[in-house]
This record gives sequence, structure tokens and C-alpha cells, in this order.
Amino acid sequence: MKEIQELHANVRAGIKKFNEQNKMQVKKHRKDIQFKHGDLVWIHLRKERFPSKRRTKLLPRSDGPFEALEKINPNAYKVDFPGEYNVSATFNVTDLSPYLDEDDELPSKLFPS
Repeated sequence: MKEIQELHANVRAGIKKFNEQNKMQVKKHRKDIQFKHGDLVWIHLRKERFPSKRRTKLLPRSDGPFEALEKINPNAYKVDFPGEYNVSATFNVTDLSPYLDEDDELPSKLFPS
């Protein structure tokens, strides 16, 4: 009985260690960008989501600027998106990038040198 309890404890510890390593690996590639209501954003036009807008390599890869309406969760935002695209107006932060005017500077947090 002691051996089984020790085995279970070792398995739990191994699972916990694996989950921590996996969490660190996922966090390494996560984009931590926060948009406020009214911020302007560019939308990445993925082939899967916008097949009519990405037929060839020569068509634009992004569109915008669009206004960020609300934060759904830390990883998704609802965008003021025109109905002509026939897709949902909710986007993951990986598909959003901040819109900057000519006089705005790039934040060093987004693009480290």
C-alpha cells in the first residue's frame, strides 16, 4: 500500500512539473497587448477566415484601422467590423495589432530592439 501511495505521489509531482513547463512554454509565445475602448487596430486577414480577401500573395495581409469596442477576455476583443466581410467581429489578440499614425512612435514593449 505504501508503494502505491508513493507511486501516486511521484506521478502527481511529475504531472505538476510537466504542467508548469508547458505553461512557461505557452507564455513565452503569448502576445500581451491590451487595447482600450476606442483604440484603433489593424486586423490580420487569415486565409482560413477571409478566403475571398487572401486569394493571392499580392493581396493585402491586413485591413483597418478598426475601432476596438470591448474586451471579451484577456485574449479576445470585439471590433467595430463592417458587415461586408460576413465574419464574426470577435478577434484573438494574435490577429490584432495597434494602429499608429505617422507621428506616433512604436512602443518599445511591442518591438524590442
